[in-house]
Amino acid sequence: MQKRALKILVACASGIATSTLAAAVVQEVLDEAGIKYDITKGTMLDVSSRAPGMDLVLTTGKYSEETPVPVLSITSFITGINDGPVKKKLVEMAGEIVAAM
Repeated sequence: MQKRALKILVACASGIATSTLAAAVVQEVLDEAGIKYDITKGTMLDVSSRAPGMDLVLTTGKYSEETPVPVLSITSFITGINDGPVKKKLVEMAGEIVAAM
């Protein structure tokens, strides 16, 4: 049984349009996997300050800075190109984090 919702930051350049589209795909994937979550949207510039309060950071672009939590690029959720492996990786990562709670 999952103890609490997984705290996820979905970040894009502006924190509005692309992160909203990506968050919708994340919701669909995690709902299907039966994982509870709480999504916060933000900008790529927010990642360094907001990551410490999250369990997982998902970005719509490349993010190479160090964070205290795992980071996964979900650009394919926007492009639709080769998104299957990224969806699988998201479920694997989220499941590992939930198991460690």
